[in-house]
Amino acid sequence: MKATSSFVKFINESSLEEWSLARNPNTDPQILDELSTSQYLSVKHVVASNPNTRPETIGKLFASFGSDIHLGIADNPSAPVQILITMLTQGLEEGRDILLNVLAKNPSLPEEALTLLRDYDSSEVRCAVASNPNTGLGDLLELALDSNRTVKKAAAANPKLVDLSDYLD
Repeated sequence: MKATSSFVKFINESSLEEWSLARNPNTDPQILDELSTSQYLSVKHVVASNPNTRPETIGKLFASFGSDIHLGIADNPSAPVQILITMLTQGLEEGRDILLNVLAKNPSLPEEALTLLRDYDSSEVRCAVASNPNTGLGDLLELALDSNRTVKKAAAANPKLVDLSDYLD
């Protein structure tokens, strides 16, 4: 533990060095734990988005910080599903399109959550849902009939619909 602390103290001399280390998906989770307490919000954001960050650390960041950190968590495929669902609920209540768009791209978001976003007002959110590998076939078929051409194209490009062509002979 002392070696890790010494290393983090060394890199604390520069926020850019902290940011680079926090961004690296191979950074040790213990170092990411320490970086999560950085004085720099940008470093905390990147720690929150790093797939190697421990679920407990993500939970602490979620509880302690606002929307900048939430966007990092929403982008993290290793984020605890319960936190993603909580952010989805908050995002829907508050109409936070940017957060919902990032969440809709997260491959760990469950199919039921993606169904909630399928009919959302923002075409960017619907496009993200159409691109997500967890989106159910029924939702993809609905999105393939969307009024927005970009959403239709995203649904058509989803591997679940591409594979469906094998059954339509």
